[in-house]
Order: sequence, then C-alpha cells, then structure tokens
Amino acid sequence: MHKLGLIGKNISHSKSKQMYEEILGQEVNYKLFDYEKVKDLPTLEELFTQVNGISITSPYKKSYNQMVKIIGEVRELGIINCIRNTGNGFEATNTDFLAVENFLKNTELLKERQIVLLGNGSMSEITKFYTEKNNIKLVQLSRTSNKNFEELSLKKLQENIGKDLLIINACSREYQSSG
Repeated sequence: MHKLGLIGKNISHSKSKQMYEEILGQEVNYKLFDYEKVKDLPTLEELFTQVNGISITSPYKKSYNQMVKIIGEVRELGIINCIRNTGNGFEATNTDFLAVENFLKNTELLKERQIVLLGNGSMSEITKFYTEKNNIKLVQLSRTSNKNFEELSLKKLQENIGKDLLIINACSREYQSSG
C-alpha cells in the first residue's frame, strides 16, 4: 500500500487521499501533516519515516528548497509541491507547473482570448513563469495590488480589453469572486 502525506496549514479539508486513490486505483495510507508555523515543520528525514512520498501545499511550498534537489523547469522558480526520497537524498518538483503547461499549451484555447490571472500566490507565480517563458501575455489582478479588486467586474474588464477572457483563478480557496 502506498504511504503518502500532505504537509500544509489548515488542511483538514484536503481531498488528496481520495484524489490519489482515484488516480492509483487502490486504497492509500494518507497522513495530513498540519503545522501552524514554519518553525514547527519536521525534517524530511522525520517525514519519510512515516510516508514514501509527500505533497506540499501553501504556505510551505518554498520551505524545503534547501534540503532537496529540484528537478525540471521549476528549479528556476523554487516552488515545489512534491518530494520523494531517492535513497541518495530528496528530489522535488512542482506538478502544478505540469498542469499549467498542459492546459496552456492548447493554442486553440488561447486563440483570440486574453488571459486574466487572479491572485499573486504560488499558483499565480507558476502560471506567470510558464506564460513568460512562452511569450503569452496576461493581465494579473490581485487583492494586494489592485485596490478595487473586490468590485471587479469581469464583464466590464472584457469590454475594456475587447476580447473574450480566459480567467485563471489562482486566489486562495476561501476567496469568492463576486465579479
């Protein structure tokens, strides 16, 4: 049986166990490692005495960077969401980047559309990283950098831009857009 885990903050709502069981087609021994502060995080050696693979969610996606070899294009970005023990150390990557890449490489989806990225956390950093590397233009809006974000009207935004919009919501789970 696979022994996997998720490390994060306030993660009791996680559906990761069900997701992995669906992907793998079998029951998974899944453990949530919920920590309030970075200083409370266990070492990778401690974590891997309990699991064989670990997923990482906010706000800890950069917390283990110095202890792992980051593989793939995300090495430049330094945002990881999964770690494995190779036996000779720990490797990490970011599968969210692979999802963004897979989604946005569909040029038909982007044709005649303006990408609007909502948020400025890890997922938006990953999305911007991919779009910049591939010369895809986007408009980024966030609660911290746009003072009228809460009154955002996507219909008005589309009228101003003059194109259909492709909205990527990278805001935190609790954010609900009224636009």
